[in-house]
Amino acid sequence: MQLKNSITDFIKIDVQGAELDVLIGARNTIKMCKPKILVEVHAIPYVNWRIKNVQRIVEFLMENGVLTISR
Repeated sequence: MQLKNSITDFIKIDVQGAELDVLIGARNTIKMCKPKILVEVHAIPYVNWRIKNVQRIVEFLMENGVLTISR
């Protein structure tokens, strides 16, 4: 659903493993609106899979002009 004259300025993602899918689906919004994005990623119990997934998420964000900061 798209609202007329709406601007997305913040996106929070907490989807238990589907973070990259959500980001890919929001690619146009990210490019057009340049929102701040919070992605919550849990490192346990699949540590190796999560590390690779986080790397792909960071690569996607950087490719789409998003500055990444982690804490």
